[in-house]
Amino acid sequence: MPLTYHETPLSVVFMGTPEMAARVLLSLFSLHESKTVDLKCVYTKLDKRHGKKAQMLKSPCHVIADKYNILVRTPGGFKNNIKELAFIKSLNPDLIAVVAYGLILPPELLTIPKYGTINLHPSLLPDLRGPSPIHYAILENLKFTGVSIMALDEGIDTGPLLAQQKLPIGKDEYFKDLYDRLSDSGADLLTQTIRTIERFRNNVYSYAYPQPLLEGNIYMNYTEQIGLNTQKIDFLLDVPNRIYSKIRAFSDSGGAVFTLNNKIIKILKAKLVVDGSPRFFKETFDETNGRYTYRDYIDGANSDILKDIKSNEEKLFFKDNKPGCIVSANKKGMLIKTVKAGVYINLLELKPEGKRSMGHVDFINGFRIKPGFIIR
Repeated sequence: MPLTYHETPLSVVFMGTPEMAARVLLSLFSLHESKTVDLKCVYTKLDKRHGKKAQMLKSPCHVIADKYNILVRTPGGFKNNIKELAFIKSLNPDLIAVVAYGLILPPELLTIPKYGTINLHPSLLPDLRGPSPIHYAILENLKFTGVSIMALDEGIDTGPLLAQQKLPIGKDEYFKDLYDRLSDSGADLLTQTIRTIERFRNNVYSYAYPQPLLEGNIYMNYTEQIGLNTQKIDFLLDVPNRIYSKIRAFSDSGGAVFTLNNKIIKILKAKLVVDGSPRFFKETFDETNGRYTYRDYIDGANSDILKDIKSNEEKLFFKDNKPGCIVSANKKGMLIKTVKAGVYINLLELKPEGKRSMGHVDFINGFRIKPGFIIR
């Protein structure tokens, strides 16, 4: 199909709320300024109360829209909101672009734009549908994730796909770093997609393709809302790679936490330490398709730490040498024994309840931590 020059820009309504959406919105302003699109309006969630003075805080998208003098709308919802639906119709949009808006869009809204409604989702659909795809990509120890552009339908992240981009996940990567990379990738991919729609001016559903079926449910199909129970760590029960993935996944959203001396302790930074010697490596280190395994964390740089652990474990060979036992507490780190032999969690930065964040040395001194101490 040949490209066609259009005298009028593509009329776009944008809907988004958090930082990821704001980055996408920024990228769309380049199209707005070049007259490729006409950004009619930005929809975002209502301002939130913030801080002790209950100051009203605008969403990141609201701040960006104000900066560029774009009309902003903040309805509480669209269900039975005849007035707001009528307003969107009055804009006569060619396209609605949605990025982490946070409100349910009714079917009658999806049909308003001439060419359809598209959405950016931070996963490789059909994997990791639902509200927490970035958290779960880390929680599931995946080696890859990505971003998807889909045409919205009435389901939850079930619409046909227009484009996808795959990104690797570092084995030690934390939520914020992955969030930033996915935001940048998503902004680029959505901008390219809108450029294509502007050129061809066809209904997006006519050239979108159905999401593929999951092959043996390799990863997972649906993510849950993150809650306190998900963020809690139990060193006596949780497998170590799950503990480590919780620490990285929740570092910017309440934190992975445990309790010590009736105080809630948030873990800000940690490392997974694996003893690769034959006495441990003969245990279960199976390869798992698309996921990091303990084998990936065997590191010669940890040899000095492992010597300390071996020495302390020999001294601590008594009934309390169980999961949750601190086997090393010094300048190199604060290492905790886990349910898997030869695998330890090295806690490097923590934030006790009611106190500032601190490195492990200050934490060891402040709580008088010694090898043999048990975290229950």
